[in-house]
Amino acid sequence: MGAQSGTLLWRNQLRNEDTFTVLTNNTCNLACDMCYLGENIKPEILSTSNMFRIVEEINNNPIISTLGIVGKEPYVNKKSTDLTNYTITHLRENGLKSSVITNGSKLNTLIPGLSLPDYMDISLDGGPKTYGIQRKTLSGKQGDYDEVMKGVEKVLDSHFRTEVSFLNTIYSGDTGNFSEYAIADMMIPILKYQSHEKFHTAIFSPMMETKRGSEFSVDEPNLCDFLELLSQNQDFMDSDKTKIQLSSENFENSDERKKVSNKIEELDLLEKLIYISEKELKAGTRINHTGQRFDLIDGVHIENWNIEVK
Repeated sequence: MGAQSGTLLWRNQLRNEDTFTVLTNNTCNLACDMCYLGENIKPEILSTSNMFRIVEEINNNPIISTLGIVGKEPYVNKKSTDLTNYTITHLRENGLKSSVITNGSKLNTLIPGLSLPDYMDISLDGGPKTYGIQRKTLSGKQGDYDEVMKGVEKVLDSHFRTEVSFLNTIYSGDTGNFSEYAIADMMIPILKYQSHEKFHTAIFSPMMETKRGSEFSVDEPNLCDFLELLSQNQDFMDSDKTKIQLSSENFENSDERKKVSNKIEELDLLEKLIYISEKELKAGTRINHTGQRFDLIDGVHIENWNIEVK
């Protein structure tokens, strides 16, 4: 989900706009099992000159109003944070919008020094009891859920009109979050913030394996089982802020697509569904941290990138 631009794809679907995203870097302060980039690429940050050209390109494109800023982690260090701040400010000065996907772990210490985007997606994949299992530091320690929530509070309390969304990627395996317990835990922060005027959406999406140059230690969930699991959580079903996001890349063939479609109808999940078509993904643009250009399908597979591997 985050790999394919988070909530920006849905927003642009509603606005009938193409999606344009840029990878500011390929480095992170966390080491998550399901990360689509993995850990086998040399850490680098996009140059300011490349970013300036990207902003100018968007400024001259009438069917793109928002730049999606992704990374591994846009706020991972000062250089990357400065680049992200510069980009958001420059876009705003030109009447354009910005959307950032972040793990949120740095927000509490960086705010109020940040120029916040119009839209911020925070990747959680867990709640107060399970977050640390899913999101680990580079040293292997559990991530700090409370620190992320402090950052969320600061974004919501800021003078910026930033719309906040949560991203929950679901995957199976020994360290997976594919369980009733984990879904209930993910709902805790959603229930807490869903009535806030700046809280937009909480998206649940199945993990998608990418060609990242290394094996995954976790697995994609069975899609029908994934849908069953969500439908069994009454808080998920009752909330008007929860969505399920699927794309053409989640399906191996038309038979699987039909089976999942029938399951969505059976479980009364159609109003929850966001579906991103292959056409929409092909029309989108992903520029990686070295300035290489891809569509939103090829751009998430680092084996397609002409870059140095560790």
